Amino acid sequence: MEQVLHLRENIIKYFRRFDIFLMPALKFFAGFFMFSLIANIGLAIPMFEFLQEPPVGTIFLMTMGAVCAFMSPVIVYLFVALSLAIFLSAVLEAAFVVTVFVILVMFFYVRLSPKESILILGMFFAFYFRIPYIVPIICGLYFGLASIIPVTIGVFAWSFAPVITSLVPANIEAVTMATLDIMELPGTFLEMFSALGEALVTNTGWLLTAFVFALVVVVVHFMSTQDINYSSQISILLGVGICIISFTIVGAVTSDTSSIFSAVLMSIPTVIICLAVNFFDIALDYRKSDRVMFEDDDNVYYVKIVPKIQMFDPEHDSNENNEFVPERQPRTERPVRNERPERIGTPPRMERHERPELSPRPMRTSRTEMQPPNERIPYNTDDRRKKEL
Repeated sequence: MEQVLHLRENIIKYFRRFDIFLMPALKFFAGFFMFSLIANIGLAIPMFEFLQEPPVGTIFLMTMGAVCAFMSPVIVYLFVALSLAIFLSAVLEAAFVVTVFVILVMFFYVRLSPKESILILGMFFAFYFRIPYIVPIICGLYFGLASIIPVTIGVFAWSFAPVITSLVPANIEAVTMATLDIMELPGTFLEMFSALGEALVTNTGWLLTAFVFALVVVVVHFMSTQDINYSSQISILLGVGICIISFTIVGAVTSDTSSIFSAVLMSIPTVIICLAVNFFDIALDYRKSDRVMFEDDDNVYYVKIVPKIQMFDPEHDSNENNEFVPERQPRTERPVRNERPERIGTPPRMERHERPELSPRPMRTSRTEMQPPNERIPYNTDDRRKKEL
């Protein structure tokens, strides 16, 4: 166990040391992967097909990755909306609906909560890699109850992405090459919105998924804030258990055995990743926990103290930045210098307490002040003339 803790300390130390390079690199690769998925939609008109070709397409993806690495979430969502409009431009109705949805989310949520808005994209990544349970559990541990909103938006967007693709006509090549008829656009939009309305009424699976994930966020957040040992680990297992039980019941009601097996299989990497994140975030030694009570004039405080596990390695931790420090030589006492001989004829030096006290110097007064007013010496001009001669 000590080796694992030493490895954790070294990883955290090097991550903090190179944080200024690692975080932009992670954001760059995440943005590169996200925009590559958007570019693979393949519904762009011929005017924008050059963005999918290797030379220009690679530069476009690298540019979008740099935007994700160094720009704010509002700018990132703006480029996501523009990219979706470009790569869905063959189906004008789908491009319009998707772009308007992303812009509304950007103005009404991303602009107000930029940090929590990243969870919407995180929900997409979790669904893509078949581990969607991770996001609500992480939200309950570190983001609080306010993260229910981005989780719900992510579930809704992922659930209705297949509905948008199903509305794409089969003869997409004929549609792209045909001339645009403005008079047919209102009827096409009405068909699109009617199909989306029917999908909202009939497809209630996303509501159930959003409700289960919201319940997981509430339970995990409530359990992780309790005054018990190993509260974070218990909350993670409890959140995974709620997901397994909920989706197993849904699979049993709908007679879908595949959902039952998928719920169990998705829980295994979820537990491993969530426990790893919690382990690298904080490691506590509950064996040395203690409760303390103290009071002041107004209140009485009951405090639980749990020390952090900190492994001290004298070879590595003495110098946190791993800088070269030369070995210090043992300190030797300097030889006492000979005192200077006193000069001949100088009086012996007296200490401060042996010096005699001096009487204060009398204040100087002018000549006119010393004489009485009636006996002042008159000013004689003859004496001044004699001195000048």
